[in-house]
Amino acid sequence: GWTLYRYDYDESVLQGSFARAGDRKRRRFVRDGWIEGIAIGKQKPCGAEGSGFGSVSEFLISDPFVREGRVRWVHAICPSLECRLALGQMYHLRVHAQLLLCRLADAQPQADLAKKSTAWSSVVFPAAYIDSSARLSFEKYQRWYHRMATHAKHRGAGEGEKKVVQHFSRGMPAMRLAIVQLNLMLFWSDADDQIVISVASDPKYLARWSTPSSESCESWWERLRRSCVGCCRRRSDGGYERLASSDEEANDQDL
Repeated sequence: GWTLYRYDYDESVLQGSFARAGDRKRRRFVRDGWIEGIAIGKQKPCGAEGSGFGSVSEFLISDPFVREGRVRWVHAICPSLECRLALGQMYHLRVHAQLLLCRLADAQPQADLAKKSTAWSSVVFPAAYIDSSARLSFEKYQRWYHRMATHAKHRGAGEGEKKVVQHFSRGMPAMRLAIVQLNLMLFWSDADDQIVISVASDPKYLARWSTPSSESCESWWERLRRSCVGCCRRRSDGGYERLASSDEEANDQDL
């Protein structure tokens, strides 16, 4: 699904989709330990209670030039084709800009700076980010690395380098990295109107990969020993004898 947000603001007013963070905090791990910051509140899309409009359709047929606030910003995430065309008609965008909006996912990076004060300027640029599961995986790895580095620092003075490295590699969590790519298109008017329109295309995965955890990794000796199971069988005297690899060898061993 797609969502549409709008923000009308200046030094004295802030209306629209903005939701205050309140007292809620968010704790996250960085390189040297935990830090605490303000948790951003969930924004209210157009049509939600408190957004100022009962529906997206009501917003799209309203006059964008009569609302409060000197700056008026509209942000659309993965809008439908109908919504893109409606935004183009609502703000009187040029035909070329509307065509770019309709094929934003495949558009090339470009900039179009207005030469007249009454025209719109626009820019198309790619954006990339890691998804939520990859972000959690990276934070988990950071916590493990910080814990192991602190432990190795205290033990390194009394132990050999090899033991410290072996201890450091123990318990390493699996890493999952997924990069999401999308295109963004930004419009802005002249200083008199101060209208900004931003549109995000449908996201798609650019790359995904993962690393195994240390528990799932086997040493070369463990892999070799496992590969030999079935090729040899134990004799009663404690040694090994090679198993038959063909029907003829099996018949000879039976005789």
